[in-house]
Amino acid sequence: MKPSDFQKTVQCRFESCLKKIVRSVVKDYGKALKRSKNKEISFTELPDVFVDNLAI
Repeated sequence: MKPSDFQKTVQCRFESCLKKIVRSVVKDYGKALKRSKNKEISFTELPDVFVDNLAI
């Protein structure tokens, strides 16, 4: 049984909507990674005095 034109249209619209959502989520995730990368500092870059206080 072949799907009707209406079913094909609905399916195409649904797939299009899903693709837009996925693109948006990927873009937001990339932005969040970039923000966290700019704010975070690795332990090797911290001064020794600060690292010593963390151990206490």
